[in-house]
Amino acid sequence: MQKAFPIVLLGALLTSGCTTLERLETRLLDRGAPVEQVTLATAMTPMNDQWAPPSQIRRMTADGRPLPSLTVQRGPSGIRVDEGDGCRWRADDWFTPATAWQNCGTSRNWRTAQATVRQEGQLWPLAVGNTARFERRAVSATGRVSTRTRTCRVIDSVGVVTMNNGVVPSFKVRCQDGRRTRTTWWSDEWGPVAFDERTRGRQERWRRAL
Repeated sequence: MQKAFPIVLLGALLTSGCTTLERLETRLLDRGAPVEQVTLATAMTPMNDQWAPPSQIRRMTADGRPLPSLTVQRGPSGIRVDEGDGCRWRADDWFTPATAWQNCGTSRNWRTAQATVRQEGQLWPLAVGNTARFERRAVSATGRVSTRTRTCRVIDSVGVVTMNNGVVPSFKVRCQDGRRTRTTWWSDEWGPVAFDERTRGRQERWRRAL
């Protein structure tokens, strides 16, 4: 069954350093904009027995400045992501906690680690209200051990308006783990089209160059 998606604008310019992608969402339905019709999203299904060729996610800030591209590879054990700054990580899909990472972050004890992840509930196929809970036990390269729980929920279904005034039907997925809040605008066609992460006074936000 198809679902009607309200349209939101993520292509506006930043007006201040504290502006977030959340604040850039401008509902356009009352201006007579059409409602986009899309089908429910499908999961990033891994290849059966080999890794697919890598694909590039070109990123930019909300005001159009380029950021390092992400290189994403799908395979039999999920996805592998190279963030373009030396950080590489692996996970079952975009929303699950990483099961391994290398040269990521600023903490000397946690830049490289391995982890196991347990899951309750399902996000896929994405639909508003779907919720999943993940418990990750990580062991760092320096011998530190940490257990953390992440909860992800599909909180909205929207049409993201790009800088070129195209409309990308997307689900808005929010993940929280007690330390970070990550919000992803996810398109069935493109994958992540925008991302916002907030943690302890720090914020990372980007959108896909579409």
